[in-house]
Amino acid sequence: MFKHILISTDGSPVSSKAARAGIGLARALGAKVTAYCALEEPQLFYGEGYVPSQREIDGFLQRARAVGQKRVDSIGKMAKAAAAASPS
Repeated sequence: MFKHILISTDGSPVSSKAARAGIGLARALGAKVTAYCALEEPQLFYGEGYVPSQREIDGFLQRARAVGQKRVDSIGKMAKAAAAASPS
């Protein structure tokens, strides 16, 4: 039926619970799993006389990507643990 399941995450406990359920479904169906974490565009605040530099903007984006990657990696670890626990 399903060959590939997309699991999105925001890092919350609820999304982790949904990820475990999605991984369980994928395991039962023999489907692949892809994890996804959407990143928001940076909301930059400009104060009177202050404009953030490109370096600051790039730093923000780099940190946001690192957080997103950590969340996706967490789902990968869950999937690997589920695969290791399943009988061969």
